[in-house]
Amino acid sequence: MRARDIACVALTLITTAAAADSPGVIGLPGQGVTLLDGLRTLREDWGSVTLRVECEGQVETATAPTSPLPERVYACRSAGRAGPCEVEALLFRAPTDPRPCDAIRATIRNRSQAATKARLIIAHEASTQGLALSLGGLNAGARMLIALPEYGKPTLPMNAWGLASGAGPLPGWASPNEPCDPAFRNIRVGWRGEPITYRFRVEPKGVRTVALGVCESHWDIPKQRPLILQVEGAADVRVDPIADWGRHVPRCIGFQAGDVDGDGMLTVTSITPADAPDRNSILNAIWVFAANASEDLEAVKRGERTAAAEYYVDCGGDKDPSLYAVGDITYDLDLPPGASRTLTFLVACAGATAPEGLPDEGSADRLWGQTKALWDEWFAQGSSIGLPDQDVQATLDASLAAIAMLRGQASKYLIPLPTPAGDSFSYPAACDITQALDLTGHHREAEGCLLMLWDSNLPQPIARWGQQEDGAWPCPEGYWGAQGRVLSALASHYLLTRDRAWLQQAYPSVRKGTDRLIAALAEHGGRLPEPAAARPGCGPNVWAARALAGASSMTSALGKADDVQRFAQAARSLPAEATAPTGGIEALRECMEGRSWQGFLGTEALPDAGAGARFVLALRDMLVDETDGEVRLLAGVPSEWLSGEGGVAVDHLPTTFGPLSFRARLTEPKVLKVAVTPSPRLRAVTIALPFPAQVRAVGVTPPSRVQLTKDGRDLRLTLAERPASVIVDAR
Repeated sequence: MRARDIACVALTLITTAAAADSPGVIGLPGQGVTLLDGLRTLREDWGSVTLRVECEGQVETATAPTSPLPERVYACRSAGRAGPCEVEALLFRAPTDPRPCDAIRATIRNRSQAATKARLIIAHEASTQGLALSLGGLNAGARMLIALPEYGKPTLPMNAWGLASGAGPLPGWASPNEPCDPAFRNIRVGWRGEPITYRFRVEPKGVRTVALGVCESHWDIPKQRPLILQVEGAADVRVDPIADWGRHVPRCIGFQAGDVDGDGMLTVTSITPADAPDRNSILNAIWVFAANASEDLEAVKRGERTAAAEYYVDCGGDKDPSLYAVGDITYDLDLPPGASRTLTFLVACAGATAPEGLPDEGSADRLWGQTKALWDEWFAQGSSIGLPDQDVQATLDASLAAIAMLRGQASKYLIPLPTPAGDSFSYPAACDITQALDLTGHHREAEGCLLMLWDSNLPQPIARWGQQEDGAWPCPEGYWGAQGRVLSALASHYLLTRDRAWLQQAYPSVRKGTDRLIAALAEHGGRLPEPAAARPGCGPNVWAARALAGASSMTSALGKADDVQRFAQAARSLPAEATAPTGGIEALRECMEGRSWQGFLGTEALPDAGAGARFVLALRDMLVDETDGEVRLLAGVPSEWLSGEGGVAVDHLPTTFGPLSFRARLTEPKVLKVAVTPSPRLRAVTIALPFPAQVRAVGVTPPSRVQLTKDGRDLRLTLAERPASVIVDAR
């Protein structure tokens, strides 16, 4: 079976499995992924968030997304209808500061000629304890989980009293130095100028006596954290706890308060002034007593009047509920005929905290624009491959996206992780990923991934994956193929980039690793042990042969004659079958055997960057194969691609001879047109012909030497000038 035939079978299997109803994940380059459960549910590290829409008694059911990878952004776009309303939802990862978070953006349009009411629901399930709900969003302690937009007011289930802001609890923070109520040991903190706000249900226009407790246990000098204490119906009071009464000293401040606006709620707030060096406001305790009560503030401070209080708040302690009961967050929308509303919710993804809402609807639009720009920038850094088969094109884009999203980082080191699991690193997958990046023009990312393989000063915890003192890259179970694979990936990077400065830095590791490989060959009688499950042509001896050839090339480039001789001698000692060339055909076979490609496009599993890399490597071999030391175009490309609209278009694809661009298409069933723009170092290319019929004529512009193989299946073109255009006529 020819490479082209194998390619057709492999890609049929791959793209059929990849055509899923949902992309399954959302993410950003280098920022990980979030799993989707269906089209409207995000699965975060703390729980789940689901978007629902209801209108006129009907619950909207989302349809399949408009594209598995809309606009080459790893996002999920879906549509649906509820009564007269059309619903569009977009789930994506947003580049918020300081860390990205996930976003749910919903647009509801009234398509009827009459006004209607729609309800947008954000349902959430959390495994986290101590949740608090406010108009700013849902939070757990100091971590905001769901940030609600500031340009829409939700309906939230409410308790009689409690915290109405996102301030975080710090139990046991304070150290009062005199007898006092236990609440003085705990605080709520309004981070970075956020107000600490509590509300209490009273009769409309009702009046109360309020005492606020404060104990500053961090600062020991004045003017660092002044506080403005605000109680509805009373004048604001500004205090400087250190200047006014001292560090660790508990104090109560009294207010005669009232429900001024008549909404049946009394509001209490602690906030720092804008000129405060420390903008983190604090509050320890609140007592709300009957109207015009004459309370001894010293007795209140000692806890002797707590039982008499209508409401008592141990801020940050046990008696500190949220004003809002945890439940569905709903927005009731009035929609005139033809009108629409768009709301965006930010959701904390793994390890991140959602920001405190969005200032306006325009900022939500900008976040989506920034997300698209980041993806556009990442893809633009590499080569361009255009295919008429949209399923295969989408699979290629998704494969590269999986690599981009799952690439981790520790300091300056990029970590090519095959899956989102924290301990999923493997040398074979890392080498596949790195070479996939290099072979598609993402040299900077590949270089960052290789750094952890040759640098000798790795930080923890990635040091265990670096090169050991004896030169080995220790693969579990003693699989020696890892040694050859790492050396081959290092060699491939140099041969594709010809970056001599990088090679000089990496060469000490290359030399040490090659010497360890040669020693291992000697220890095992000249042939490395083959694992029982090794596929033909892919075992450790094949990788050893490739590694020694690559090491010889790198050594020769640096003019180290002694090393060249040693490496060449070791390569000659390998058994003949180990040096047999393996290229695109083996890569395609590997794609076909036991691999589920839903790992990076489907809904059943998280992305698999290792699987994506294998797809990229296989596709690259189909387009450009360098197995035998020459550049062979279209070796595995099916004729259906060439006859499709636009044919095959490749720009700036790296080869060991420099970057290569070409266009290939069948203008008629037996007429092939190829335009080639190679680098100056590429003197000749071989073109695999897509038809078995006898070639009748070959035209080259400008005139160049051409030669057909004896079987008439390949055409060798000597490139006298650049670019060159070839027309092969087999009619």
